Amino acid sequence: MQIKWQRFRVVKRVPLRISRGTSYVDDNLWVTLAHDGVEGWGEATPISFTSPPQTTERLVEGLTHVVPDLEALDPFEGEAFAQVCAKHDIP
Repeated sequence: MQIKWQRFRVVKRVPLRISRGTSYVDDNLWVTLAHDGVEGWGEATPISFTSPPQTTERLVEGLTHVVPDLEALDPFEGEAFAQVCAKHDIP
């Protein structure tokens, strides 16, 4: 299995206003998982109201540490994925 990611920026046409503030831009990650000719996609978006706040940099750091252990697994082993992520304290 292979896991890759790349950063991308979302610039909102209309700012998102909620009780915690206003957001004009989001920096996210596009995550790709490939195994036996099948590819899956996902998005990682940091949230700022956690303590400490998530950032795109923290997500990249977490992925950098956990991906070597995840790539050794079968992607259909969901419980094993969860255990590896918990072990690495992924944000």
